[in-house]
Amino acid sequence: MMFFLIIFIVIYFWIEISIAKYVSIYLGALNSFLIILFFSLYGIYMFKKTVSVFIKRSNNFKIGDNDENSSFSSFIIHILGSIFLILPGYLTGFIGILLFIPGIDLFISNKLTDYFKRKIFSRNNKFNFFNFYEFKNEPYSDKANVIEGSYKIKKKEKTIEPD
Repeated sequence: MMFFLIIFIVIYFWIEISIAKYVSIYLGALNSFLIILFFSLYGIYMFKKTVSVFIKRSNNFKIGDNDENSSFSSFIIHILGSIFLILPGYLTGFIGILLFIPGIDLFISNKLTDYFKRKIFSRNNKFNFFNFYEFKNEPYSDKANVIEGSYKIKKKEKTIEPD
């Protein structure tokens, strides 16, 4: 696993340096530096803003929300976008800016919410991750998966075995 992480980091740096080289030929070194600095500062600002809104609204998340300002997955997308903006480079800056566009944000947020519903949070899960203070106390009520029956407790006879 560590090997793949190192390979990914090397490929990431190679792509970012290649893109930065071609962009700085056309824009100049100072303009390239200022653009990357702007991306990083904007990413820090958006990260602080997103985390503060996340803390204020953390008890109001619902799993079915499609409102881009209140769904949990939308906050995850905004945090990822701000992290991509903080990382230096044009490719990560472009991805970070894309994650803040409202239509793309809502599309990825809906896909992420559907994935959470299907794969991670099953109907047997008693803890609703999207609303931190809501627990499901009702018993499992899917009649198709319940096997009805009766049982008796048999008393075991005590036997003494010879030596």
